[in-house]
Amino acid sequence: MKALPFRGVLFDFDGVIADSSFANFQAWHQAFQELGVFILPEDYFLLEGMKPLEVAGKLAEKHGLKNLIIEKTASLKERFFLEGNACPLFPGALPLLSNLRSAGKLVALVTGSSKKRLEATLQPDVLAMFNACITADNVARGKPAPDPFAKAAEILKLSSVDCVVVENAPLGILSAKRAGMRCIAVCSTLGEEFLSDADFIALNLAEVARLLLP
Repeated sequence: MKALPFRGVLFDFDGVIADSSFANFQAWHQAFQELGVFILPEDYFLLEGMKPLEVAGKLAEKHGLKNLIIEKTASLKERFFLEGNACPLFPGALPLLSNLRSAGKLVALVTGSSKKRLEATLQPDVLAMFNACITADNVARGKPAPDPFAKAAEILKLSSVDCVVVENAPLGILSAKRAGMRCIAVCSTLGEEFLSDADFIALNLAEVARLLLP
């Protein structure tokens, strides 16, 4: 990364900052189990980053649920998640954010989650560490469209070439690349074979830190 200067880092939330991807899967699993359908972890992880309504629609389509009320299912998933999870942060997340800020870099949180869910599961002092926060409520089109990352860059007043994205999901990587940004993928939920479109692949946030702050 030393040869590729950057001014801002745009972080996904679930699976990058928060160790919450499997908890999200469990909530989706529980919601679809109510309908007699059993989804697998990869069913969700390959869709991670989409808005909840889009995830519900894609999962329903895959499992042949033609008459599913996706709004009800997505709402049920959110309720199951909030009832049982507090979104613990990955080791190294807070030091990385602090060190980036100390180095004069701008940082943004870019998530497919709703603002309500984010505020309910992330401590205010952690949220305050970000210069900008883009949720599903801020854009008409979620990932894999470029809109979420493009919106973050706009708020930070940065061009796409000044930004580096940190993601853990194929659709998030695609969103970043469509926005014209470089991307570091973290293998928190999926193996390298699913993340090959990223510019760099890291096993954890410690490796991300070495790439961003050599």
